Amino acid sequence: MKPSERRETIIDILYNRGKVQAKELSAEFGVSRKAIYRDMDYLCKFYHIERTRARGGGYRLVNPRINSRVVLSKEEMDFLGMLGERAELDETERIRLKLIMKKLSDQARMIMAKEESSE
Repeated sequence: MKPSERRETIIDILYNRGKVQAKELSAEFGVSRKAIYRDMDYLCKFYHIERTRARGGGYRLVNPRINSRVVLSKEEMDFLGMLGERAELDETERIRLKLIMKKLSDQARMIMAKEESSE
């Protein structure tokens, strides 16, 4: 599993479990605790994650509702970045853009529904 896939899975675990320890993640992914610490350092740049160092501590998302996210693949992000440099799109690019926009819309709708159901 690539580190980016592992990090995405870690965020899903935090959403579902609420709290997790580095040793649990290390065992679950079959990687060292140092790899998990690097992952968590990276994820802390994008998510509000609290780390508790005391015995029984671990990581948890602070207010998961604020951390709701929309996920695009690297290829989709690269494609969108390339669009900013182009004046016109060909038919294939227009179709691809429509698919990405639909994905974003669907994900945003799911996040809003999840937040409404938790209120």
